[in-house]
Amino acid sequence: MHTHRRIIAISWLVFGVLILSVIGMNLGSDKTLVLTLGGVIGAIFVSAGFTLLANFRGSSQLCLPCSAISLFTFPVGTVIGLYYLWYYLKFDRVR
Repeated sequence: MHTHRRIIAISWLVFGVLILSVIGMNLGSDKTLVLTLGGVIGAIFVSAGFTLLANFRGSSQLCLPCSAISLFTFPVGTVIGLYYLWYYLKFDRVR
């Protein structure tokens, strides 16, 4: 189970950094609300990845909303979100 958790954490770190890098390339545009929202979402994905890697106790409180948000970002985010939901529901049954 720890292997799945590590894969999801690294995927969310990469996904969050990818969002932040795309936002960073578009800083010159006038769409401040979109850039701010994208920056916040990217930072949330990066922090969710760190909480999973650090094995924090309450990481599911941050990762469940992140998986719900990522379901709307087709195709990469959808795959990561479904993978976390599968992992979380399977892990919850084991406990």
